[in-house]
Amino acid sequence: MLAVEAALGPGRAELPLHLGGILHGFVERAILNHAPYLIQVLRPTGDDDYASMAIEPPHFGPLTDPKLRFGLILFRDATQSWSVITRALLAQACMGLNQRHLEIQRSWIYQPGSPVQAIVMDGQLIDDTPWPESPSAWIRRAPHPKTAPGHHLQVHQLEFRSPLLLGARGNIRRTQQVPWPSLKSLLDAIAKRMLVLEPELGQAIGLAQGWRARDALAEIQALTSAAAPALQVQWPYAAHRSIYKPGIVGSLTYVAALDASETALLHWGQWLGVGQQTTLGCGRYVWSPQNS
Repeated sequence: MLAVEAALGPGRAELPLHLGGILHGFVERAILNHAPYLIQVLRPTGDDDYASMAIEPPHFGPLTDPKLRFGLILFRDATQSWSVITRALLAQACMGLNQRHLEIQRSWIYQPGSPVQAIVMDGQLIDDTPWPESPSAWIRRAPHPKTAPGHHLQVHQLEFRSPLLLGARGNIRRTQQVPWPSLKSLLDAIAKRMLVLEPELGQAIGLAQGWRARDALAEIQALTSAAAPALQVQWPYAAHRSIYKPGIVGSLTYVAALDASETALLHWGQWLGVGQQTTLGCGRYVWSPQNS
């Protein structure tokens, strides 16, 4: 992941509650303007759902901090393009963000199992930052989560910090609602992304091509806290068009006994994202397992 901290100036209009679309537009324009040859690397199939990048936006809600913090997660061959993309973002920052002044001040790169490495400090690129490792190297060293002893029941809380879109596209368009996902539907969606974007990682956690979660997990439905319930929300798909999409934000809780592969999927889904529009920062969550 490339993590970015920037100073964001005031603007005439309020920013949307979900910044994934605006940040995706900024990153895409930076690459088109300053490293256009990377487009083929980032979108090798031309499919948004399986682009080799995903935005990690700020939490859904009003941006109250003058510091804008966001991330860009890269997959497949794009993981070797950190330096080029960082230079492109620094060059594009002079154009601002959503008609606001933008100054990238600090940036870091991070791979699971490795220390965080600074790549920009005080607005300047650090030229001697080591290149990230190849996927096969970091996957061998990355820590994998452990299952509960004897497959005991665990409480799995997934706090969705950006809108989740998961379900039949036609139904979502017609109802403007996202169905509350079963545990099986979440695991299947994460596995599908993993086997396309990080197949070596899929092999490392024991996934075969076409892997599907056990049918019994379709009966495990989401619970949500009465004090802080998950919510159906609407978010702007594009900054300059009145197009809104639905999504779910907040905490979804599942009680289940999972095997090693299923547990690993919930862990790595925090990096991969889940559902539709992940390129625009949707489907980002934090997983908190607890013994039942």
